[in-house]
Amino acid sequence: FFKSLESKKGANYKSLIGNFEITDIKKNKIYNLKPEIRFYSQPEMITYEASINTNIKNDYYVTMSNLDRSDLFNIKFYKKSLMIWIWISTFIICLGGLVRLIKI
Repeated sequence: FFKSLESKKGANYKSLIGNFEITDIKKNKIYNLKPEIRFYSQPEMITYEASINTNIKNDYYVTMSNLDRSDLFNIKFYKKSLMIWIWISTFIICLGGLVRLIKI
């Protein structure tokens, strides 16, 4: 659910922050995700910051972008299963390499 849109001013940028409430019906949990659009002035540039909630089973993330610098927004929601295991497996591979180097 879309809850609100707020603006914020940083040191060298202005941003629009969306507030989304994601409900996992199976677990009966609510996640608040806040993607952001940043408008930089020097150099003039727009960046899109995703909001991610990670746990062992799933990653929930929301991206928000505006279309052609207009008042229209493109919102995308993703639920990716087992993404954290990519990082855990990388750590295990590195750990195995270190153990092998130590045993030489």
